[in-house]
Amino acid sequence: MIGITLAAQQPSPDSMVEIDVTVVDSENQPLPGATVQISGKKQGVISDMDGRVKLWVDRGARVEFRYVGLKTVSVKVNKPLKGDILLEDDSSQLDQVVVTSVPPSVAPQDRSPHFRLRTLRARLLPILTC
Repeated sequence: MIGITLAAQQPSPDSMVEIDVTVVDSENQPLPGATVQISGKKQGVISDMDGRVKLWVDRGARVEFRYVGLKTVSVKVNKPLKGDILLEDDSSQLDQVVVTSVPPSVAPQDRSPHFRLRTLRARLLPILTC
């Protein structure tokens, strides 16, 4: 019988630095699903449900933190990065939202570029309980 032991490779402290941050908005609320990407690399990660990100990067790497509707923050990492990364509102991105289709429930005569809003009757839906 042969035993095999697997061990995770520890990053070299001279060439790698740790990032252990929480990505937050201007109201200090965590941002789950924020994109974190190392410049020049195709791979990236996203923050967890609490906005936390923990990874090792090459010393001197530029790391970008992004979230829809908020300004991108780019940080050059030369030493361990800990704490919060604040992403501020970017109102210019909100001007770029475009509706690309009309729901099929809108009648054909109402599908003009200036179709009017209609009041829809609410229907009671069954409630499922487990």
